[in-house]
Amino acid sequence: MMDLPGDTFISHSAKGRTRLKVPSQKRKGTFFERLSGELKEVPGITQIQTNPLSGSVLILHTELSDGLSTWIKAHPGLTLKTGSSLHPNDVHQKISGTFEEANGRIRRFTKGELDIPTLSFIALLAVGLYQISRGNFTAPAWYTAFWYALNIFLKSKE
Repeated sequence: MMDLPGDTFISHSAKGRTRLKVPSQKRKGTFFERLSGELKEVPGITQIQTNPLSGSVLILHTELSDGLSTWIKAHPGLTLKTGSSLHPNDVHQKISGTFEEANGRIRRFTKGELDIPTLSFIALLAVGLYQISRGNFTAPAWYTAFWYALNIFLKSKE
């Protein structure tokens, strides 16, 4: 188990996401490669995204990851940044939970072919094509729909 620098802290933690910041290791790719390698061995972690330029590690994990909790406890210097919260607010949690549940149902129903971002992309693309077919080139609706469709599609693949 590698030792973390004293300035390492949890900048954000929510349901299924935890972000670590290590300011002293910015631009040190080998440090983040080693840290990523160690975190990949932790049960319950599903994905790790490191950004050496910002000194950041995004950890995606199962909702109740005992492995991550154990890993955090094994690093006693790892603290939560003041003003951050380990729990998202109730409204955010309810809304995101509803969308996650609906997204899961859609994925099961379509055998993994479709999800909410993909359906949103298709719907907005269809709205844009409909606006063009009606000759509505001057109104912003069709290209706004394309813009939103593209953004949803690109963000859903991150």
